[in-house]
Amino acid sequence: ESDVLKAVSKRLGANHYGLHFMIRHWISCALTRRSFPLLAKASELATKFGISMDQILCGENPFRGLCPGDGGPMTFLPSVILKPTRAQQVGGDKLSLSEIPTRFRKILNLDHETIASHPQMHHVNRWICVRELIQGKSRFFVSEAFERDICKWEVIQDTWKANRGEVKDLFLSEPAKENLKYSQALIHQFSLATTPTTSPIPTRIPKTTIRLSWSQTIEVECYYCLAIENMDRAFWCIEYSIPPELVTESVKASATTASGGEPKQDNIDPWENADKFEWSDDLDDLMDTFSGLV
Repeated sequence: ESDVLKAVSKRLGANHYGLHFMIRHWISCALTRRSFPLLAKASELATKFGISMDQILCGENPFRGLCPGDGGPMTFLPSVILKPTRAQQVGGDKLSLSEIPTRFRKILNLDHETIASHPQMHHVNRWICVRELIQGKSRFFVSEAFERDICKWEVIQDTWKANRGEVKDLFLSEPAKENLKYSQALIHQFSLATTPTTSPIPTRIPKTTIRLSWSQTIEVECYYCLAIENMDRAFWCIEYSIPPELVTESVKASATTASGGEPKQDNIDPWENADKFEWSDDLDDLMDTFSGLV
């Protein structure tokens, strides 16, 4: 195990930024969804690390004021609590790339500079799904290739709004078998966010099996990243490695048009800076808390 992984559990504590984010996110989702089980999980996680309700709900935490508008009271909760289930807004319109902060798009290799230099990095060539998490609501972006080969945005959005299970279960070939990897990757990801200014480090999951839209199953690499903008907004990104034979000529042509020229054949790895994920046994005690929730 790497030194980073060995230190992960030691970084978690009452003053860990990513931990505060996860608890606030779960509380927001629990109240929006009217889910006592999820609310109990948020309470369990806070209790495990000695984090008080005042720290979470009232903004009495060490992060308040470190970044503009971050770490304050959850002032949006009263209106959520008082609205009946039928009036709750859990989703919205399709998320656009322009709504993702530039610094996160750069980490995800979706910024204009990267695409201009390497047109084959355009999202039409890549299997990408990005979820915005904001005050208990979620919106989704999916690339053209993801919609064509894996799952359409409308199906993802309808599944989320109707609360019909986890979105990623729509395209995992064996969710019961594969979910453990994603639970571990999420714990690893938020554990890396020690402070409000910590830059996200994508995680590379070497092997996972997904189901394509025509029912074929395929083993791919998964690149997983949680980019936290503030305690009440974050972006969760999954990208699967797309086999060259599935990058169709029409998609290549779209990338060429979008970039204004012929794509360079430089075989750039969009996730060369991702850490190769290996699970640390030090975090096993968190698995029960996260089981079935990611």
